[in-house]
Amino acid sequence: MLLRALYSASFSAVFPLPFPLFLIPLFFSLLFPLFIVILNTRIGSKSLIVNDRSDWIIIPDSHPAIVSKEDFAKAQDMLKRPKELSPNKPEPSKVSRSCQSKIVSGERKSNAVPYGYTINEDGGWEVADTTASVVNEIFDMALQGLSTKAISDKLYEVSYPTPSEQVKLNKGYDIQPTNRWMPQAVRDILQDEQYIGTYIAGKTYQVAGNKKYHKPKSEWVRIPDRHPAIIDKNIFEWVQAIRAVSRKNMSRREYLLSGKTACGCCGFALSYNDYNINKTYRCMKTHADPSAECHKMKVSADGLESAVMTINQEASRGRFRFRGFIGVQETGAGARSIEDCERQINQLAEQRQQCYERFLCGEIERDAFQSMKADYSAQIDRLNNQLALLKQVERDKEADKKAVSAAKSALSEKATPRDVVNTLVDKVLVFPGNHVEIHWKFANFAAGL
Repeated sequence: MLLRALYSASFSAVFPLPFPLFLIPLFFSLLFPLFIVILNTRIGSKSLIVNDRSDWIIIPDSHPAIVSKEDFAKAQDMLKRPKELSPNKPEPSKVSRSCQSKIVSGERKSNAVPYGYTINEDGGWEVADTTASVVNEIFDMALQGLSTKAISDKLYEVSYPTPSEQVKLNKGYDIQPTNRWMPQAVRDILQDEQYIGTYIAGKTYQVAGNKKYHKPKSEWVRIPDRHPAIIDKNIFEWVQAIRAVSRKNMSRREYLLSGKTACGCCGFALSYNDYNINKTYRCMKTHADPSAECHKMKVSADGLESAVMTINQEASRGRFRFRGFIGVQETGAGARSIEDCERQINQLAEQRQQCYERFLCGEIERDAFQSMKADYSAQIDRLNNQLALLKQVERDKEADKKAVSAAKSALSEKATPRDVVNTLVDKVLVFPGNHVEIHWKFANFAAGL
C-alpha cells in the first residue's frame, strides 16, 4: 500500500493532468540512468565518474616539460599501431633472405663487429690488439674456473672499458669510462664462436613493419675461417666444457645460508663466492660506488656460518629453558573465556536491537532509548577489548608452542645445520665490521639469551 501511495503521489506531482498508462515504462527507463548517477554521486560516496575527454581542463605549458611534443606525438602514434596478435613468427620476407645471401656470399659486409675486432678498409675484420688482449684474458680466467661474476670483478679492478664504452671511444666520443663490466657481457664473449674465426649470419630476420625476430641457433649460418681467430678452437671448446660443468654444479649448489643473507646497509642479497679457497659472502650492489658504506663489503663464509650456528644453539637452549613463561598450560581456559565473551557480546547486541524496536513502537521515550543504547554500546566495547586481548594471548601461546617445538628440533642430534637454519632463521643481516643481526621466524625467540 505504501509503495502504491508513493507511486501515485510521484505521478500526481509530476503529471497533474491525466497521464497515458502505456508511457509509464518509458518514463522509468528515462529516469533510471539519472537515478544511478544520483546514487553514485551522493555525499560521502567513494565512487568516481570519469569525465569525457572533451570536458577536461587542459592548461598548456603550466610546468616544465620532460618529453618534447614531437616525441610524445610519435609515441602516441606507435601506441595506436596494431600489435602482433599471432603467437607464430612470420616467415622471413624476400628482402631479408636476399640480404642474408649477400652476407653469406661476401657481397655485403656486416658493420657490427664483436669486441676485439675492427673493420679494415676492405670491410673485413681485423684483430684489434688492445681489446683482443682483453678477450684472451677473459678466456684465461675462464680456464682457471672463475665465474663470469668473478671475471667481471677482475676486469673492473684493472679498469678495462666495457664493450659499449669501447665502441664510443673508437668513434671519438669524449666519455669517461665507468669500466663496470656486467657478467652478461663476459658470458656473451665466452660463448661467441666468432672468436675462433667462424663468421655467423642469419641470427635474426626482419619483416614488414621493421620488426625483428630471432632464429634458433640451429638455423644460424656459420662460415668457418672467415676472419682471423683470436681464440684457439681447442681452448674455446675447453672453456665451453668447463662452463657446462659449472652451470650444472651451480644449479645444484645450496650452501648453509642460501637465501638468508642480506646487506644490512642497502638490503641487497649477499653473493656467495666459492671460486677460491677463501669462501665469502659479499655485497655486490654498491661494488662500483666507492662512497657507499657497504662498498666491497665481504665476510668470511666459514666465520659467518659458524657464528650463526652458535647463536642458533644458544638461543634454542635459552628458549627451551623458558618455554612456559607465557602460560602455555592455560590454553583451554583461555579458549572458554573467548567463547563466553563472544556469547555475551551477541546477547548485548540483541538486547540493543530490541531496545531500538521498542523505541520505534513508542514503548519507550527517546531519552530512555539513547541512555539504554549508550549503556549497551559501552558494555559491548568493553567486551570487545577483552576479546581482543584474549585472542592475542591465545596467539602468543600458539606461537610459544611453535617456538619451543622449533628449539627442541634444533637441539636434536638428527637435525642438520641446514634444517636448523631453515627452521629458526628468517634473515641474517650483515653490516660492515663483521656485525651480524639475526631476524628469527619466531617473536622473542632469543629472549633467553
